[in-house]
Amino acid sequence: MLQKAVASAVVVVLAGLGPVAAPAAAHAKLQRAAPAPGAMMREAPRVVRVWFVLAPGEDLDAARSRLVVIDSRGRRVDDGKGGVDLDDLDRRSMIARLHPLAPGTYTVQWTAVSAPDGDVARGAFRFTVAAAGGAALPPLAIVSPRNGAVVANPVVVVIETPADLRRMTMGAAPAGGGHAMGAAQMTPSPGGAAMPQVHLHVAVGRRVEMPTMKHLRPAGRHRWSHVLSPLPAGRHTIRVYWGDDRTHEPVGRVVAATVTVRR
Repeated sequence: MLQKAVASAVVVVLAGLGPVAAPAAAHAKLQRAAPAPGAMMREAPRVVRVWFVLAPGEDLDAARSRLVVIDSRGRRVDDGKGGVDLDDLDRRSMIARLHPLAPGTYTVQWTAVSAPDGDVARGAFRFTVAAAGGAALPPLAIVSPRNGAVVANPVVVVIETPADLRRMTMGAAPAGGGHAMGAAQMTPSPGGAAMPQVHLHVAVGRRVEMPTMKHLRPAGRHRWSHVLSPLPAGRHTIRVYWGDDRTHEPVGRVVAATVTVRR
């Protein structure tokens, strides 16, 4: 009888506790990287390093975590051994050693597997290496509207760029901090040649718009949308480019799309 009474009491106590929640899965989260996401570099890095935030008691699974760096054509530019940095006793960082890099934009892809629970997290970011003696300007692309599209007002332009637009739009703060200025002031090169001061321009015919971050909305990874002022019915060519801070002339490549605005 005593055993039955004890068992019944245990059941009542457990029932009073309600359902016991299982521990929540905790995926690794990117904390920082070198080069930093969106960085524009005058000298090509020799290694890429990434650091992660993990749940207490977890570290990165060295057997399954990977770090890969590819060029704009999808070719690997690392030594094929990128992964957990075994010199990091906390096992919370990864490293990839690079072959000599030509000027261009590179994509870092990471797969972080947490141990011991095996949760998998993935992500990617880009950095740009400048041409020798030239400006380290990140690429621009018009995702939409597509060339030849028929559209209605208001026309929404979606721009893709790995650039940090917080520093490359009108009213952005200088890269070194301080007061806001008309455009981003880029860091001088080691040889002393100043990088151009540029900011984003969106032009239709003779009309030029220079959006600030207040006019841009996130539209996906490395993508931003900007609503154009109403356009007359007919054909128009939309141009997107980095413009000089003082002259507003294009610096680097201009990307364009020709559309027809419906009546």
